Amino acid sequence: MIQYNNPVYHDLITQYQTWPELKTYLLSLGLHISDQQQHYCIIRSKAGISTEHFPITRWFRSTVWDMEKNRPVSVAPPNATKQFPYISCQEVLDAGLICQEFLDGFMMNCFIANDAMIITSRSKLGGTGHFYSSKSFHDLFLEAIGDRYDGLDGPDHTKGELSVSYSFLVQHTEHRVVTPITVNRAVLIQKTTLMQDGMAIVEDGIESFHEEVQIPCIPIGIELSVILVEK
Repeated sequence: MIQYNNPVYHDLITQYQTWPELKTYLLSLGLHISDQQQHYCIIRSKAGISTEHFPITRWFRSTVWDMEKNRPVSVAPPNATKQFPYISCQEVLDAGLICQEFLDGFMMNCFIANDAMIITSRSKLGGTGHFYSSKSFHDLFLEAIGDRYDGLDGPDHTKGELSVSYSFLVQHTEHRVVTPITVNRAVLIQKTTLMQDGMAIVEDGIESFHEEVQIPCIPIGIELSVILVEK
C-alpha cells in the first residue's frame, strides 16, 4: 500500500478562504460544478480540459465539496496522465512504482461526514443515475459491496479528521462493460481521509479490504523498469 499527503485542497482553501471565491476560480479553470444538494456539491473535470496547462484539474475528477465549511469531504482518484515522468530505471525504483491489474467497471465513491454515509457516482450525489441497468448506480453498488458496506470507518474528530471517503471499482452482472461480468463485486481502490484544514491523506494500492484480496500490487523491478523506460 502507498500512503501520501495531498496538499492541493489545503493550498486552495488557504488562498481562497470562502466558497464563492473558490468557486469563481475553479470555474475559470473549466471545471464543472453540479448537483448542489443542501450544503454539498460535486466538482468535476470535463472532457477537453488540459491537465498540462492546469495540472490542478486532475485532482477534481469527482470531488464532493462542503460549501458551508469550504472543505472537501470526498475525493475520487485523479485523472490518469499520459506522461511518464521518469527517465531512468533508478528513478522508477526510487519512486516505488507498483503494477496493478486493470479492472473493467464503473467507479463509485462514498464518504462519512457529520455522522452520515453518502454514496455518490461521478456526477450524482446519492448515485441516483442509471445507464444500462434499470437499477440505479446506488443500488448496483450496494448489491456488489454487500455486508462490507456497514464496516467502513468514519472520521476521528479528535485527530482533526473531517471525513473519510472511499473509492470503489464496481463490477455488476447487469452493467454492460467490455468483458462480461459473472460475479458482482466492489474493489476498494482508494481511501482518503480529509482533515479539517483541507489536507488529504491518501491510501492507494490497498491489497485487502475486510480480509478479502483486492488488487495485488506488484513492485516494479529492474527488468520491468527497463521495458517501461525504453518505451
